[in-house]
Amino acid sequence: MDPLTDGHPGLSRGQVFYDTGDSRLRGWIREAIDEGERINKSDPSFARMDTCISYLMGEQLQGRRPKYVPAVVINEVKKTIREHIATLTDIRPLFAFRSQNPQFEQQGNLLNKNTVVWWVNTFADLDLADVVAQSATTGTGDCVVEFDPAFGPLGDTRLLPRDARDTLPIRPSRTRSLQDWEGVIIKEAHSPNKLASMYPEKVGMLGGNSRGMIGQIYTRFKRLVKTTEDLTIFERLKSGHDLGAVMPEIPLYRIYLNDRSINGGDSDRLMGTVGTPWCYLVKPGERLYPRKRLILSTDTTVLYDGPSPYWHGMYPISRLKLDPWPWAFFGLSLVHDLMPLQDAINMVANDFLTVFSQWANRGAIADKNAVPESLLENFDPRRPNWKLKLNPTYGDGFKMVDGPQLPPWSMEFFQGMFAKFEDHAGTANLQQLLNLRQMPSGDTIERFWQAMTPEMRREGRMIEAFLRDVAEMIKGNQFQYYSTKRRMMVSGSSAVTVEDYDLDPDNMVPAMQPGQDGYVPQLDASKPRDERAQYFQSIFAFTVAPNSMLATNAMERKMLYLQLSRMGYIDVWSLLEMLEIPNVGAPPPIPVPAGPPPMDPATGQPMVDPMTGQPMPPPMMMKPAETITERLQAQQLMGIGMTESPAGRKASGQKPPHLERKSDGQGGERVTMAES
Repeated sequence: MDPLTDGHPGLSRGQVFYDTGDSRLRGWIREAIDEGERINKSDPSFARMDTCISYLMGEQLQGRRPKYVPAVVINEVKKTIREHIATLTDIRPLFAFRSQNPQFEQQGNLLNKNTVVWWVNTFADLDLADVVAQSATTGTGDCVVEFDPAFGPLGDTRLLPRDARDTLPIRPSRTRSLQDWEGVIIKEAHSPNKLASMYPEKVGMLGGNSRGMIGQIYTRFKRLVKTTEDLTIFERLKSGHDLGAVMPEIPLYRIYLNDRSINGGDSDRLMGTVGTPWCYLVKPGERLYPRKRLILSTDTTVLYDGPSPYWHGMYPISRLKLDPWPWAFFGLSLVHDLMPLQDAINMVANDFLTVFSQWANRGAIADKNAVPESLLENFDPRRPNWKLKLNPTYGDGFKMVDGPQLPPWSMEFFQGMFAKFEDHAGTANLQQLLNLRQMPSGDTIERFWQAMTPEMRREGRMIEAFLRDVAEMIKGNQFQYYSTKRRMMVSGSSAVTVEDYDLDPDNMVPAMQPGQDGYVPQLDASKPRDERAQYFQSIFAFTVAPNSMLATNAMERKMLYLQLSRMGYIDVWSLLEMLEIPNVGAPPPIPVPAGPPPMDPATGQPMVDPMTGQPMPPPMMMKPAETITERLQAQQLMGIGMTESPAGRKASGQKPPHLERKSDGQGGERVTMAES
């Protein structure tokens, strides 16, 4: 029997082991972990990851070296990785969620606003930098996306960068995304106190790390001393045993499964914990785990077995590979190919220092009859104004020895090594950015983009693909966890939607009734909220223009907005928001039709105003101006718009405006805006 197919707890039709103490479930978990470890270790990149990390940290010189031999490390690897991280993570949240149904336009705008606020408040760019650092150094970086109720004042979604070796696959596919795997195991390390507070009834069964170095958690500090295996962590803490780690920890495995089990009974089955958002009823013949199954386990006991708590139905983890190849399970590290060049630079640099040291500390040859042994032992040629007494009867009894001569091409070779390293690292042209002595204009931005090597532009595309899965999870968590109060804290009264007052209030998920305008059967009020939410979030597509997220494109977008505003196609609020000017405020609401014009029930024709003889207008309502078109209407009602200076020649608008640096006549510079 294959333990991961026929013996899978729950993959058989209608059979589920609900008892977390079932030995079959614990046995399957052990075999799934072992198989995941074997899959990870079968990739050649796995064995090189620690070496790549060591090189990044400057541990590059191999073997023991005498004290008098130079041990200089010119850490070009670290410099290169930092340049990649700085370039690839200086991005703007320019992605957006859009729906083709105009009825849900307000929810799409709220999704975009909440996402931008979340990006800024949670410092998501710094978490992204950690993921890029993992991927650039070891080849692959993972990021767990989870909602933490203790994160922030009301809880929020957080990004948790992780070592890819702590993600164990369960029957992985050969596609790009790990969302297509049959399951995923996330290894974590938690303190005994935390797990004891979460599961007080199982304190005596939590145990420790019974798998030793095989089950180590790579995301945490490395173990330097082997732990005592015959005692649990709680027993070792009580008896004073050395835990063998920086701090006591218990491995925890979060196992997400694409479980296809169905309810084979004749009655509805309640799944999940009563009172939680992921509690639901399953009718006969339907899937028991439509949005993944979650098992929480330590090495000794199962803590939870039930539905996944997330409505988005995805594994809450996204994988970034900056340099993926179709035949490799992990991505290829940027450090690995740079190590030979790094070794060559270090070797040549230390050889140079050895030659310089031999010239600064020149040796001496002395006739043993002319110079006493005691004098040679205390002689130091580095001492200024040194003197020696010689016996002239023995001729030339003492002379200084010159050091070795460097080849005339040695410095050129050394500089060539640096140039080859930068070329191989994909950062050779980034130095051109420092020579752009003006603010970005259209031509400058093009040069800025061209200065990025094709390798780094491709890495930017990999990040955009990585963020798609992250964005889908963030979108689902907003529908699941963002209440009306939470949204009003972010966007004010404009965050309140009609759905906050329907049959299922205090959330953005519609609960419709038959006959209602724009009725959608999948959003019927009789359906559970989680089922409606899963359909509702699917109608908002994540859109991002290729290569638009890097900050090199931000200035070009600002200048484009400025030109469009001069043409009257962009409102003043959208322009100021794009220019990141604070305290902009919101545009006033505008009147919009609340329905069709009144009709005469007798004739079925529009009613006519008896005073004017004209058809009566439709009833009006005040609506917040959210889209650019609506904001342009509000701007027109207020009588404001772009103004032009009466002095000077009018701009032709043939080229976008740009900023230029000019001399102020006093040795300084000033920044001016130039137009065609």
